[in-house]
Amino acid sequence: MRENNPRRHHFLPISYLQNFCSDEGDIYVYERAKPPRKSSPKQAAHIRDFYAYEGEDGKNFEIEKILSKFESDAAPVIQGIVNRASTNSHRYPTNDETKILRKLVALMFLRVPAGRKLDAEHIAPAVRKLFETEARDPKRFAELLKDVPDDEPLSAKERAELIENVRLRILNGFYNEPEPPGFRFYAMLHVANMIAEELRSYRCLIVLAPKHESFLTGDTPVWTGIEKGAGMQLGTAFADRDTSVWLPISNKICLLWKRGQKRGFAKIPPRGVRIMNRNVMRFTERFLYASQYSLKLADRYTRTPQMIFPGKNAFIPIWEGKPIMTDE
Repeated sequence: MRENNPRRHHFLPISYLQNFCSDEGDIYVYERAKPPRKSSPKQAAHIRDFYAYEGEDGKNFEIEKILSKFESDAAPVIQGIVNRASTNSHRYPTNDETKILRKLVALMFLRVPAGRKLDAEHIAPAVRKLFETEARDPKRFAELLKDVPDDEPLSAKERAELIENVRLRILNGFYNEPEPPGFRFYAMLHVANMIAEELRSYRCLIVLAPKHESFLTGDTPVWTGIEKGAGMQLGTAFADRDTSVWLPISNKICLLWKRGQKRGFAKIPPRGVRIMNRNVMRFTERFLYASQYSLKLADRYTRTPQMIFPGKNAFIPIWEGKPIMTDE
């Protein structure tokens, strides 16, 4: 009997969007230059077969199932934070919960349309150019891969042999062969592990909005930046020492990840919420999600164009301090 696979793939999980709903369970979807429309978490933020790929036996839905499994693990962690905040019963996430939150940030950055486009148009070509260039020198190639986390523990000898085998495959034309089915999706999961590993050096602050202000989220919910004087440089890389990483997880709570800060809880003034929401708008490609219907918000969103374009003016693939895809 044919397996009943889901075709409606949510790039923002239903359980995530539920925390941005009104008291009646509605979520309002905003597009630039259009009036807001009422929707629901089930009906919003999905693309048909977005995580499916053509395998030997037809469409393969393994990635969607992997993501759904992680959503099931992450949902109670997020909901626990939300529930405790609503009753002023603050308990910081455990180590295991924090590990899940790190993976959540990584996947919410990569799995959305902007993240998939960044990979296809910028990261994948940059990685190919970098690997083909560095593969000519065994020492430089080994240095390139020295910090890549292992899926399985390897001895130093086993790791060195694996890296050398990869190098030889690249020299022998690996990138000229047809890409294996689903390769880019499994690469996405691997990169998510790398980002989550980088976030281990960060500390998470749980930021609470005041009573009459609410956080927004969008189709690009993770945004980053570095404070520059009175402003902020947006779209900086996770590996940058001074980067702050923001992810709203409800209309009243946002996670702030930063190196060197103390973990815990903090309240943000109304102006701070408005600044953060404006930055969410600057990252979104198309959709903004809120718990309220507001023509004022719709107008503000229309007047705030997307300013952060991954791969062009943000998250540019860099090696040894230089953009990879330039000819310089």
